[in-house]
Amino acid sequence: MSPPFPLPIGFFSSAAGGGGASIVTSDLALHLDAAEAASYGGSGTTWSDLTSNNYDFTFASAPSYTASPGFFNFASNQATNSDTISITRGAIEVWFRWDSGSSSSIPIVTATGGWFAMGNATSALPSESIEFNTGVAAVMNYSNGHLFFEDSTWHQFVGVIDGSANVIYVDGAAVATTFRSGGATSTGLTTGSSHRIGTSAGTYNWDGDISIVRIYDVASFSAADVLQNWNAQKARHGR
Repeated sequence: MSPPFPLPIGFFSSAAGGGGASIVTSDLALHLDAAEAASYGGSGTTWSDLTSNNYDFTFASAPSYTASPGFFNFASNQATNSDTISITRGAIEVWFRWDSGSSSSIPIVTATGGWFAMGNATSALPSESIEFNTGVAAVMNYSNGHLFFEDSTWHQFVGVIDGSANVIYVDGAAVATTFRSGGATSTGLTTGSSHRIGTSAGTYNWDGDISIVRIYDVASFSAADVLQNWNAQKARHGR
């Protein structure tokens, strides 16, 4: 397996979030949204960052894209970014849908040192559903069975590292979070380069869809912030 995500500060181009609903826009370090024309216009291989950081991702080939509700399928493709990004406190948010017919459980987003992965990604836990490895200190797990999210349903994942109450959120609510390393007071959201969406080191592809990847560079990303983003875009994702 390979590693996770990016960071530093920027502003999203509008108050809408790929469907017209208000999301948390302050302290965005990375914002990729397949429903926003400024992020992806419907053709080409570039998934553009909507913040001023310009952390654009490039697909290996023309992606499988669905304009409404706006997402890419990663079963045979990947997107990469080589910028070095480091954030001490903040949050990573990913909207994903795992194909119920998938035979693999692999990383969704990776980078040098860490990852956000689904299922039995590391064989470290007997019932691992999600593993969020910051690549810096904390390795956070949600354990509810390896295939718990293999349901062809859209889900929101948010991993929060604030150094006081580090926790995983799913679909707008905090879930039971265990730590394979580090703990609730660890800091270091992400650091590194060679960021990949939909693959592990270019070897295994994520068998599913991704619509949004966001990273916030902020001292505290609250439960209310998570819920605001969930409420803003759950209808878009059929939830």
